[in-house]
Amino acid sequence: MTTIAPSTRRSPTPVVHIQVGLALVAATVLGFRAARTALGQAVPETDTASHVLGALVVGGAAGLATAAAVLLLASRQGAAVAALATTLLLELVVLGAVASPPRLITALPLGLAMALFLVPNPGATSRPAGAVSRSRTAAGVVALLLMLPVGFLYLMSGLVVPSPNLFGMYALYGLLLAGAALLARRRSWWVLALPPLSAGLWFLLITIGGRFWGWQP
Repeated sequence: MTTIAPSTRRSPTPVVHIQVGLALVAATVLGFRAARTALGQAVPETDTASHVLGALVVGGAAGLATAAAVLLLASRQGAAVAALATTLLLELVVLGAVASPPRLITALPLGLAMALFLVPNPGATSRPAGAVSRSRTAAGVVALLLMLPVGFLYLMSGLVVPSPNLFGMYALYGLLLAGAALLARRRSWWVLALPPLSAGLWFLLITIGGRFWGWQP
C-alpha cells in the first residue's frame, strides 16, 4: 500500500527574519510620515485635501511594507518582492512630493531587504504543513502588526528625548522588534507579550527621564 508524503513548507531562515525586520522598520517610518502628513506638518502642499490624499498614499505604502513582512513569514517570496519593490518605487518617485519628512529614509531598509533575496539560504529546512499551528502563526502576525504603533511611540520620542539618549531608544526598539520576529518565526505564544512589553518600557523610560534627567517636550 502506497503512502502519501505530507506536504512541506519552508521554515523561515535568519535571512528572512532580517528581511521581516527591515520591512517593519520601513512600515513604521511610513506610518509616522502618514500621521505627520495628515496633520499638515511640513508637507509640500498647503491644501487640506492634499494632506488627506498624501496621508492615504503614505499609509498605503506602510500597508505594503507590512504585507511584505507577512508574506516573507509565509514563505511567499514572489509576492513579497512585488510588495517591497512597489513600496520602494513609491518612496523614490511619489512620496517626496506629497508627504512630510523624513524623505527617502525608508529606501535604505527596503533596498537592503530586496538585496537579501540574492543571499543563498542553503540551511533552509522544511516541516510538515500539518505541524504548523495556524493559531500560533496568526498570533505572530498580530504581534508584529501591533509592534507598528509601538514603533510610532519610539519614533516620536525625539520630541522629548535628547539626541544621545534618543539613539538608545531606537536601538532598544530595534532589539524588541527583532525579538518579536524571532518569536513569530518559532510560533511561540510569547510573541504576544512583546507589544505591551515594548509600550510599557517606553512609558517607563519617558517617565524616568522626565523625573530624573529633565526630559521635557
